Amino acid sequence: YKAASMIATVIQENNLVMVESTIPPGTTTMVADRIEKAINFDKAKTICVFGLSYKANVDDLLNSPLLKLCHILLDRGYTIIGCEPHIHKRKIQGIKNFDIEEALGIADFGVITLSHDLFIKKKNIFKRILIYNCTELLF
Repeated sequence: YKAASMIATVIQENNLVMVESTIPPGTTTMVADRIEKAINFDKAKTICVFGLSYKANVDDLLNSPLLKLCHILLDRGYTIIGCEPHIHKRKIQGIKNFDIEEALGIADFGVITLSHDLFIKKKNIFKRILIYNCTELLF
């Protein structure tokens, strides 16, 4: 996949990683592997996945690869929280869901998975923590 080579290349150059705007089907495990490497396999870090829905600016979770990504990382022993502004529940399929400010206050590391309008509007606040950016549209 093109996304895989982009992740591998950029991750070695700096801490802000930009790849294609979607996680291609079947690559969630590969993305989880890259996230683990980005945090040096430090299971003490809390990881926030910014965007859990199926696509940007919707509340549809059906077949979301982002929830699968969260559960892969949970199964590997990481603490995972979410920030899905289009779903107003405190828990989404076992993932605690926080608003953007709360999430940034809790997380040690962030994974931006969708280009929600809210994330684009508030893109400067993501500079507070180390970010793995799965969208080209924010930065």
